[in-house]
Amino acid sequence: MWQDVALGGPPRFGHASAAVGPLVFTFGGYVPRRGDQLRALGSPLPPIEVFVFDTRSGESEALPPAPEGSEQFREVPRRRIGHSAVAFEGAIFVWGGVTEGPARAEAACVFRWDVRARAWSRVRVEGAVPAVRSRHAACVSRGRMLVLGGRAVTGPLVLPHDVPALDLRRMRWTRLHPPPAPLAGGAPDYLAVADERGRVYTVARQVH
Repeated sequence: MWQDVALGGPPRFGHASAAVGPLVFTFGGYVPRRGDQLRALGSPLPPIEVFVFDTRSGESEALPPAPEGSEQFREVPRRRIGHSAVAFEGAIFVWGGVTEGPARAEAACVFRWDVRARAWSRVRVEGAVPAVRSRHAACVSRGRMLVLGGRAVTGPLVLPHDVPALDLRRMRWTRLHPPPAPLAGGAPDYLAVADERGRVYTVARQVH
């Protein structure tokens, strides 16, 4: 049976969510009713918003950002839409999406949200960083974050044979070969989920 729950903050889209235990964390997104814009009235962009929903109590809250000017504030990703978030070993990893201004380059960075400390850190990665994209899907399979589909932020709409994989223990980017069959034909929007055996199931919608 479905039940409406309040996740905190106004309705939004283009956000990303991931669950760790009974807690569901929601990051960023676009809020049409408040005339939300990625670009703030000034620079830099405001930090990404974080909401947490406790499935046990049914309560939610907006988590305050790190104090501006602090060392922790410099580790916080900027506001964005169309990004992804995956949970792995007590942390949530956020990547990709669309942002603006000086923060645009950081969309290629991987950010780690420590669930216990409720603090951000920018992850150092190895390997060839994949083309930044939005509206993609990401899931964890056998210790790797797999990125499927989406729209390229710059350049071609999407690379049809591009399936980036980030080893979440070694923090190294590689590619999967061959890609899932639906990726060979174009640029789909994707949903993806991995089961306990590491098998990945995808649902694609072709973009024309």
